[in-house]
Amino acid sequence: MNLIKKISAGLLFSFGFFCLMLVAVETLTYNQKQTQQEQTESVNGIFGGLAFGVPAVAYGGWLVWGMLDILTVLKER
Repeated sequence: MNLIKKISAGLLFSFGFFCLMLVAVETLTYNQKQTQQEQTESVNGIFGGLAFGVPAVAYGGWLVWGMLDILTVLKER
């Protein structure tokens, strides 16, 4: 079960950070967009990246936090 949690946490962190990096790139290049349509697509990318990235990183962190909590309980025994 721990192997599945480790793999899931790693995949969620990777996917979440990828989405959040997309948000960073879109935010930094927003003023370079020429047309209103390009700016609208940039804003859509920002909100989409936030909508997928933040929950993925949060759930991955929750999985890691749970594994660390179990590990500390096992070490106390």
